[in-house]
Formats: sequence, C-alpha cells, structure tokens
Amino acid sequence: MGDGKESLTDSRHAGQTYELTGPRAYSLGEACSIIANATHRDLTFTDISAPECNAGLIAAGVPEADVRTLDRYLELVRTGASDTVERVLGKPSRDVESYVAATWNGHWFGR
Repeated sequence: MGDGKESLTDSRHAGQTYELTGPRAYSLGEACSIIANATHRDLTFTDISAPECNAGLIAAGVPEADVRTLDRYLELVRTGASDTVERVLGKPSRDVESYVAATWNGHWFGR
C-alpha cells in the first residue's frame, strides 16, 4: 500500500472509523519523559484528572465538542494500542520513542 492518504481514499474505507494508535499505550508522563530525553530539555508533566482537564478547557473557551474529542483521544493514548495502522497502511506503526527520534531536529521549540 502507499501512504496514508492514498490508502484511506480507497473506496473500501468509505464510512469506516479508525482509531489510530501506536503499538503500545503510554501515560502522558511517559511520553513527556521520552520527549525530554530525546530533546535534552527539562520538561515536566503534571497529571490532572480528565474531569479537571475538561473543566479547565471549557473555562478557557474551548468548545465542548472539541473537549469531548480531546478527552476521547487522551483516553485512547492512555489505554489503547491497536494494529489499525498496520492493517490500513501495510506497515507497522511507530512507538513514541522511534517517532521522536525520527522527527526531532532541534526545531520543535522554536529554535
């Protein structure tokens, strides 16, 4: 198969919903540590509950539909891993470590 765009525009995917994940679940704290290590940055992550996060986003003016979408995404990041990427694209998904290693170029932080 080709890239994601070519694969997903194929008519067999019409009307399908895919939850795209990496090969394993990560806590957001783990992801922050991986990024901090790769970028040699002192990054910290403060975990807050989903309801507290959602309330803060709504208070900041984020539309409720967007908050629900983000909440679902973060739940998937925390709890799920699937083979969807491999099934759709024909190649394995990357874990956070390999993604960060492949994409970090010193410019993520405006430098």
